[in-house]
This record gives sequence, C-alpha cells and structure tokens, in this order.
Amino acid sequence: MFITPLPPTLSLTNNVSPSLALILISNANDNFSELNMMGKLYDLSPAELRVASALVAGKSPLEYANEVGLTLTSSPP
Repeated sequence: MFITPLPPTLSLTNNVSPSLALILISNANDNFSELNMMGKLYDLSPAELRVASALVAGKSPLEYANEVGLTLTSSPP
C-alpha cells in the first residue's frame, strides 16, 4: 500500500479543499516503484530521485554528498 498527499500544483487538485491524497494498493509481485511514482507526481529530476533514494535508504544528506563527490552547498559541474 502506498499513500501520499497529491501536490497542490497537480491540475486536478486546483481549488480543492481539503487536500487530496493518492492511495495505491498493488499486489506484492507487481513491478511498482514508490520512488518513481513520487518522482512523477512531484516532477522530480533524475538527480532529485537519486538523492531521494539515498535518503530513503537511510543516508544523511552529508553522507550522500560525500559519496557522489559534492558538498551540501555545491551544484553539479
């Protein structure tokens, strides 16, 4: 089961109060990635998905930055 609030910028949530949520129930053997679903809902870039994946895996922002050769305040070359 996957539950997430829908972003207010999504066209079908315009002028809706209270906020809407997405509830997705799938079979355990379905090929479904919650992270990819969030990326599509929130229009995340591939780099943002990589950071999100690291955070979900339990890494801190500093650990991820060190792993990929960045600082917390740097941007990719």
